[in-house]
Amino acid sequence: MSAPDHIVVVGSGAYVIGDAYGPGVVLRSLLAWLDRRGRAGAITLTARTDERRAAATRGAAEAVAELGSRTPVSVVAADDVGRLLGERPLAVFVCVPDRAHQQYVELAARAGVPAWLVKPVTGDFATARGLEASCRAQGAAVWVDYHKRFDASNLLLRASVARAEHGRPLHYFVQYSQPRDLPMQRFAWAADVDPLTYIGCHYLDQLAFVFPGVVAERAMAIAVDGPVRQAVGGRAHDHVICEVALRYHGQPLLASLHVGWANPLGAPAKSVQRVELDCERGKTVADQTARGYQVWTDAGTREVNPYFFQCLPDPATGAATASGYGYDSVARFLDYCVATADEQRRLRASATLPWIENAVFAERVLAAATASMASGSGWVDITS
Repeated sequence: MSAPDHIVVVGSGAYVIGDAYGPGVVLRSLLAWLDRRGRAGAITLTARTDERRAAATRGAAEAVAELGSRTPVSVVAADDVGRLLGERPLAVFVCVPDRAHQQYVELAARAGVPAWLVKPVTGDFATARGLEASCRAQGAAVWVDYHKRFDASNLLLRASVARAEHGRPLHYFVQYSQPRDLPMQRFAWAADVDPLTYIGCHYLDQLAFVFPGVVAERAMAIAVDGPVRQAVGGRAHDHVICEVALRYHGQPLLASLHVGWANPLGAPAKSVQRVELDCERGKTVADQTARGYQVWTDAGTREVNPYFFQCLPDPATGAATASGYGYDSVARFLDYCVATADEQRRLRASATLPWIENAVFAERVLAAATASMASGSGWVDITS
């Protein structure tokens, strides 16, 4: 019998384990992928303090019980990452704040271990560009979790643009906001990251996905400050309004992103998202908040996105299993990790999968936007 698949997860925060807004995507997706494929596995999470290790151990046990999984999950100190990578696990998942991304991805690249990385690459273009070049030189596979590439509404939009159904695209508009208590009460690193970098990067990545071959020419961004910035300081602006001037098939295209830590606690969803694309002969509107499933209680109305991530009972077995485009980003990467060498080469050549080589586009636009925001200088040219 072959050795069990060992998967290492660097970090044990909300996206791994879960929080008040929902179950953690990463751990449940790993358990579901191993169970669905019938593979023997073991998962190791890391945490920095005894308190975090205890909380992660409890959270992991709940996830295992929820899915009825037999996969053992252990929690070790963060200092053990180097040793764990030296044992050549199947994959490593890097789920830590942006400033630590480079350190762990470089460790994985040197160890020859495929890495899955929470977005963005690093949040700093010079660092991201250097990391991408280093990984490319080493032949390292690094997948950035731009899971919106797997959202059916974005795939429909991409297909419509490819067919030129409504003529030339003119204006791409995004509204995206999350709860203000995330930076004020839950994210210890919030002062280091503005909302354009934290959540807006998803839709900067979508520019390259929805409009293949698009050229970003310049960007402008304005910060709007309010209670979040007053409480947290640093780069934790309440809102960021960003304009990006692009060229698609030789024609001008404008993208407007309005993102922020704007949702009050009574908002019906964690993420309020709306995408609009104006074309010469039509308009597409994707309401990515109201997905058609609401829960009404005395406390208010809640919008549930069943397409992002859910642990639902399998109709055949009744056992809970993970599904959704959040799961897809994890599962597709792990499918790569166990594919044949020929299939891996084919997948690595894909321009539509979120490999680090494709994800640096968003970092390039972010660099110009954040420079504009910091200086108040208006339009900033984007480095090619």
